[in-house]
Amino acid sequence: MAILQTQNQFIRSREIDVKRCVLHSKPLLALVVLLTLSSLSLAQREQLFAADPKSKATATIQPLEIYEGESTVLTISIDNPGDDVDIDVQPLEKDFIVERLGATRRTSVKTVRNGNGLAQAIEDTSVDFKFRITPKVKTSAVIPELTVNDGDHSYISNSLVLKINEASATDVLVIETSVAPKTEIYPLQPLEMGVDVFIKENPGKYQRYDPLALTVENFNVPQLTIPWLEDENIDKNAIWEESTSEWLSSLENARYGFRLNEYQSQPFGLGSFSLFFDSGSTFFLPKPEKAVRKDSNGNDANYWKYSFKRKLRVSTATTFHLAPSTFKGTVVDFTNPDEPRPQQIYVKSNSVDLTIKAIPEENAPSDYIGVFGNVKMSGSLSNATLAVGDVATLAIKLSGYGSFDDVRPPHIENEPRIVNSFKTYPPTEEPLRDGVIYNYQIRPIKEGKLTIPSITASFFNVETGKFERLQTEPFELDVRKGVLRSEEEPDFVDKSRSGDEKGLISERSFLTPKRVILGSVTFLTIALAILLGCGVKIMLKKRAEAIAASNRHFVDVARQELKLALQEYSRSPTKGLTLIRLVFLRLVGRKFDQNVDSITDAEFADFLTQEFANSESNDNATARMREFLLYAERQRFAACADADPQFARNVENLLASWIELLSAKFKRLESIALRDNADS
Repeated sequence: MAILQTQNQFIRSREIDVKRCVLHSKPLLALVVLLTLSSLSLAQREQLFAADPKSKATATIQPLEIYEGESTVLTISIDNPGDDVDIDVQPLEKDFIVERLGATRRTSVKTVRNGNGLAQAIEDTSVDFKFRITPKVKTSAVIPELTVNDGDHSYISNSLVLKINEASATDVLVIETSVAPKTEIYPLQPLEMGVDVFIKENPGKYQRYDPLALTVENFNVPQLTIPWLEDENIDKNAIWEESTSEWLSSLENARYGFRLNEYQSQPFGLGSFSLFFDSGSTFFLPKPEKAVRKDSNGNDANYWKYSFKRKLRVSTATTFHLAPSTFKGTVVDFTNPDEPRPQQIYVKSNSVDLTIKAIPEENAPSDYIGVFGNVKMSGSLSNATLAVGDVATLAIKLSGYGSFDDVRPPHIENEPRIVNSFKTYPPTEEPLRDGVIYNYQIRPIKEGKLTIPSITASFFNVETGKFERLQTEPFELDVRKGVLRSEEEPDFVDKSRSGDEKGLISERSFLTPKRVILGSVTFLTIALAILLGCGVKIMLKKRAEAIAASNRHFVDVARQELKLALQEYSRSPTKGLTLIRLVFLRLVGRKFDQNVDSITDAEFADFLTQEFANSESNDNATARMREFLLYAERQRFAACADADPQFARNVENLLASWIELLSAKFKRLESIALRDNADS
């Protein structure tokens, strides 16, 4: 550009010389100068059109003005970038929280004419890098110049000034963030996080009207933003009582309400089936309540209260920061009932720091079994009447909500009253959906009236914050004498017999006791082997029949549940899809250490990947299952949708493929499917 400017100056100076030549009657010299200038001008234009477009970086923000606590989107547009573009956002992070939103590339072709009048196509390429930025300061903030590198060159973007408005000072509308029961709890303790919106009751004749309904009827729908609803740190540690889609569905209102974050209905599909919804009609409205609270003057005032509450449990010790929620919109101010006026306001709630404390295991009693939550323990005995040497099963059941990841069986082998009367064996573990059962094999070693004393164990109760002791009821046993074989050998010769008889026995000396015993043992061994072979064959056959019958039972129950779920789908696609999803999940529910209702699509997808990753024949079934998961996940707001008549047949075919897939992999559905599913 500097060269071109120099050439322009040279041309302008020569034009002056031409004028002087003409004035002094030197036409020949003037002609030469004009030809020279024309060639220079033509060369300049050719250089201008032949040069590659230069790269440059331009920064823009939208919106240009925000309220305290809001975010804006910063766009860095780079013209004709190189292949490797990088933006240094470190200067921006001093005063802003920066979140990368990705990049968009655009290519356009424009036609220009060169100095000869010929059309020439020039291709322009640009890339927009977008960032969501949230100011850390409460006053107007400067977006600094940012350095853009695209390999061999560096470019500097322009700086910008972002205007930040303070929150409105008003008591017409108030927001509060709350955590119950308290802000310091233990893992898995029931917890409720919520945001309450209070709108002052209208006076006079407007008192009975919902103030939010009046606002929406006359102005735009207000925006309520609750940042912690989409906090990844909370989601990965939380066990929600209901999924986000279920919770939002319970709050939907077709007439009026709030816009909540960026939640809205979206199109979705499963294979060839798809349903679409009007994303412009998504309002969320909890049931309003009347409340009394202090106004800005310290006086009691009546308010309408709208509560957004979610229940959950947090699985591990951690900390959360619940950022302030915000309201932005117009409300009707009835301070003067004769002249109600609209008031554009922006208000923020308080922030809350939530601490999930670690279990104080260093203070645990000696019989602590590694469980925390709120559980109970019970015991059962398979038989209370037996003989010495017989086996009885003592089952200890732990159930309730809690963490059983590090559970240990209660110690019974150290109890003197058990050791002195019974022989014990290490227990076997039977996991449950909400607990575990330990089965102990015990053998009485003496007869009489024996007692299995109460079994004790301690756990940490997260609701009381204390270690608590559990115990079973004692068991009474009636043990009779065992049936034992005599160790004496029989007399084969009667010493009182006559001499002839003795001679006869002597002549048959081959019938010695040793040979008789050996022959008997051989005969019995052969007979026992034959019987054992037949028994094993019969047992295997019966076992196979039992497995087949058990599998049929689980399949029949699953099909019956699918039938009921499809009936519900015809009435409400959203509820029906939830029930259909549970049919598939319950068939593998024992592979997960949690309630099937709380299994996420990501966990189910991981299960498919882990179990069927190396089987090419299963690709079709697993791919269809993944499509169904995607379909069900996108079905968030299907209350207004019509059920697809082709859906039932496709889901029935998917269930058949799913059962075939599981039967080939696991043989026994009982080993993976939930028992309560089969018994329901």
